[in-house]
Amino acid sequence: MDDASHPSSVRPEGFSRTLTPAQLMERLQLSENTVYHELQNGCLKDIAFRIGRQWRVSEAALERLMAGRTD
Repeated sequence: MDDASHPSSVRPEGFSRTLTPAQLMERLQLSENTVYHELQNGCLKDIAFRIGRQWRVSEAALERLMAGRTD
């Protein structure tokens, strides 16, 4: 069964995929300490949210943030 046909992989319109800190580390090529610092105090804090004790960042929000960066 491919992921597209699995019910849990279908997202309602308006919802984007969320990324974990580990996925952020890989995508942004940052260390664990740096990612957690940015989630709590830095450039990711405005797009991050918590589910219980776990951090998440919307993939769409991260893409918008990165598109707006010029450095």
